[in-house]
Amino acid sequence: MRRIGSCLSFLAFLIALILASTAYAFSLENTEFKGDLRLRYQYEHTERAEGLLQRHRGRFRFRFGFATMMRENLEIGARLATGDTDPRSTNQTTTSYFSSKEIRLDKAYVFWSAADNLALMFGKYAKAFFIADDMLWDADITFEGGSLAWKRLLGGGSAPFVNGGTFILDESKLSGNDAQMYFVQPGVAYGSDMFTLETGLTFYLFEHLKGSAPDDDISSGTNTRVDGNLKYDFDSINPVIVMVYRPGSPGDSRHALKIIGNYVYNLDSKDSGYRLGFVCGREKVKEAGSWQVYYNYRHLERDALRDVFPDSDCYGGATDAAGHEVIARYGIVKNVYVGLDYYNARRIEEENQPQNLLQVDCGFKL
Repeated sequence: MRRIGSCLSFLAFLIALILASTAYAFSLENTEFKGDLRLRYQYEHTERAEGLLQRHRGRFRFRFGFATMMRENLEIGARLATGDTDPRSTNQTTTSYFSSKEIRLDKAYVFWSAADNLALMFGKYAKAFFIADDMLWDADITFEGGSLAWKRLLGGGSAPFVNGGTFILDESKLSGNDAQMYFVQPGVAYGSDMFTLETGLTFYLFEHLKGSAPDDDISSGTNTRVDGNLKYDFDSINPVIVMVYRPGSPGDSRHALKIIGNYVYNLDSKDSGYRLGFVCGREKVKEAGSWQVYYNYRHLERDALRDVFPDSDCYGGATDAAGHEVIARYGIVKNVYVGLDYYNARRIEEENQPQNLLQVDCGFKL
């Protein structure tokens, strides 16, 4: 099943690229360029068994890319971003005596609207399925593989949907047991002028993770191991729900209240995790005077999910961590904002080892 899935994904990806490159010309009129720059000061204060760790860091992130419509139902896109081999971060730290920083390929994808209700995606891309927040999937992760999205609008504002696909996690020329992830996500969305609701139930199936040796260059090191290998598989279920209330007349100036619920349960280890949060203010901070405040509490047990995926800023991206997060953002002029992001987290199974992390941002939309 794994080999067939990989071959089909790769074949479809090649076909889409060939059609796009040979039959249609690249047109600037149908191309949208996007980019952003974020400057950050970060302070970390962690109480560990071996002593107190305090760290001050200057960081920055730059991203630039494009999306072009090769025809009315076929889009290709790509994006470059600062960063290194860490899949959960596009940040660069100011260090190493003014050394040049790396820029890497962050996205390269084909999006094909195959039918009125069906879309196919191949390559390296971000929005593969409905994700409520970054408890399980850091916002900087871009998936690699192929997926489909089916959605049908019904009367009364409701729309059932199904997302599914396969992602390649790791490949080795020395072994045929390449790590992959399959997923299927049925759900339903409902929308009106003042209220929207979206909920989904995701089933994750991982292949060739249990018993494998994790890559310590990207792993947080908190999943349980036996003789250096992962003890558990990570097949899991993940229900999520997002509710948004928008009082007042429709328009960009409306404020909103968003409530987010997220839960995950590992069928092998029996570990679980949950997150509850809310956002109030503008849904996007783009204009001068717009603002947004966000709060959440999360509790993610050691083997609820593979420790290379969760939010990298909450206790360094580790599982076996719980805590609070508060975010505040304010638009100072159009497409320029300042923000604060504060984490107060601790380990669950180990001695508390509390960590406080403060990030001060200034962001620019290009």
